Amino acid sequence: MDKPDQKVKFVQPTNTLKSKVGSGGFDEKDIERAQDALDNTEVDFTPTGKQLLSRLQGTINDIKSGKITDGKHALDELIYPLLQLKAQGGMFNYPTITLITSEILLFLEDIKKIDRDLLKIMESYHKSASVILELSLRDIKSKVANEISNELSAVCARYTKKREGKK
Repeated sequence: MDKPDQKVKFVQPTNTLKSKVGSGGFDEKDIERAQDALDNTEVDFTPTGKQLLSRLQGTINDIKSGKITDGKHALDELIYPLLQLKAQGGMFNYPTITLITSEILLFLEDIKKIDRDLLKIMESYHKSASVILELSLRDIKSKVANEISNELSAVCARYTKKREGKK
């Protein structure tokens, strides 16, 4: 323990990586080209999205059947495809997928135990995301996107309120 009158000396470590690659920035034209590539990608996200949703449904089924029993492992298995959907939805022009996935991920942050009602919410998310992919709903401000988002938020809020009432 330092004595009150003793001065603490901070040592700034060298930034080895920076010394190897140098300093500077990116050419603004490179950034614009990269952004343009992201904004105008013609990659079809639907097959990847469906594959991730299939993995999510498989995890839900494994939890229901008792194949996955460890709560931490089960949550990790639920969260992984959701993180991928959130990131890739935004990257491949499916902001509605990113929106509803963000909502479900925020909801899952406080979950410690998986129960039957939680699995129903996850299945509702799955159905909602599947509809978004099938209909290519990319407009985050569309009536359908808003209805899906609002209903999913409401379901999560009801679950949280019910769970807090049991404490």
